[in-house]
Amino acid sequence: MFQVFCFVDKRMIVINLIISIFFFLVPISYYFFIDQLDVWWFKMSDFIPIKMFVVSATFAAIGFVYIEYFMIFGLESFDHKLTTEYTLILLSTLAWAPLTFLSLKVSRKFKYFVVFGLGVTAGCANAFLFFLFDRQSQSFERDVAIVAMTLFTLHVTIMDFCIWNYFFLTNLG
Repeated sequence: MFQVFCFVDKRMIVINLIISIFFFLVPISYYFFIDQLDVWWFKMSDFIPIKMFVVSATFAAIGFVYIEYFMIFGLESFDHKLTTEYTLILLSTLAWAPLTFLSLKVSRKFKYFVVFGLGVTAGCANAFLFFLFDRQSQSFERDVAIVAMTLFTLHVTIMDFCIWNYFFLTNLG
């Protein structure tokens, strides 16, 4: 029994370390690949105020930071479903800026990967939220995680996947 518990603890530590590295790589990828921010908005300000988009993104980012905390400190045991969805969210989010950059600078063919990546992010965020609701353990941390993930999920599903993708595809041709 004790050996199994130690194995799970070590596995959680390694997985959380890897997840944390991906978590910190996301804003770094945005910094290096988003060279002209106004080009990346694709005339969305004609439809929705950019400030509204930024406010939504800020709440989503705050929620996502809490989810990072929850994944490291809030889970009482390893949760394969949450970890899988969270890792897929991080990987697809990490790929978004480089793929968009390639679509704008290299070839329009990459636009389908951008759309797919945002779809993966939105789908995994919804699945993560579902798995949070489905968890048997009731705790304050879980309840806050549900609110935080709801903010993130609403943003990536509505603002990113639906609205941003629409303007991206419309203006990229």
